This record gives sequence, structure tokens and C-alpha cells, in this order.
Amino acid sequence: MVQYLLLATLLTAATLAGPFDVHAAPLPPREIFETAECVEQDMADVLRGPVLYPPTDTGWQLIVPVRGQPGADPGLQFRPPAEDGDFILDIVAVLKESEIGEIDRFSDVTVKGGDGRIWVGRTTGLFWMHAKVAAAHCLEQATGGQEI
Repeated sequence: MVQYLLLATLLTAATLAGPFDVHAAPLPPREIFETAECVEQDMADVLRGPVLYPPTDTGWQLIVPVRGQPGADPGLQFRPPAEDGDFILDIVAVLKESEIGEIDRFSDVTVKGGDGRIWVGRTTGLFWMHAKVAAAHCLEQATGGQEI
């Protein structure tokens, strides 16, 4: 009897909570999750928080919350940002090189995975070469691929 009461209570609570949309937050592919984890480890000393990877209409974003370093050595070739900001990489997977489109080789990332998929990351928001290099390295590692 207690089991039925517990089940009835749970069903009532679920009904009152409203409908649950299973499509609201799709799980990221393994490659995106592993890339985020790797970037978080590689850049742990300069992050303000965890690396996020929300879905977009066409793929995923890798949001790297970088801590500003106003006192960084001015002699560095690629100085870190002076203020806090987010390095954002918009990532999509395509099957053919003809689907890649226009790429900025300086700031964007293109990796051909071990399974043949091509992962294209376009930088938006704050740009920092250290974050771009870490993202490219981690995407290569996660996909078993190589930057092209």
C-alpha cells in the first residue's frame, strides 16, 4: 500500500510540474564534451569558470570564460585579454570539405576527425590565440583527427 501511495505522489508531482520537453537540451556528441573537458584542463589557470558547450541551431558553441590579465607582459606575442571575456567557438560537423565554406585560418579551427567528419569552429566574441590553440589541440584529440 505504501508503494502505491509513493507512486501516486510521484505521478501527481510530475503532473503538477508540467510537461517535460526531452528535446529542450540535447546531449552533446562525445567529441564536443571531450573537447570542453580538455580545454578546461589545458587552460585551468586562466579560466573564470567551467567551459560551457550549449547547442546552437546548427551545432554547438564552446564558451571559454577567460579571466582578464591586465598586468600581462607587454612583450608577449599573443597577450592575454586585459579584461574578463568569453572566447567562443561555434562548432559544426560536416561530411565534405566543400561544405566548409569561408575559413579564417588565423582565428578559426578545422579538424578532420578519424571517422571522416570535418569539425569546423568559427571564433566569435573575444579572440585569444592561447584559447584558439587549446581548442584546436583538444578538438584533434577528441576526434582522433588532425587540423586541416
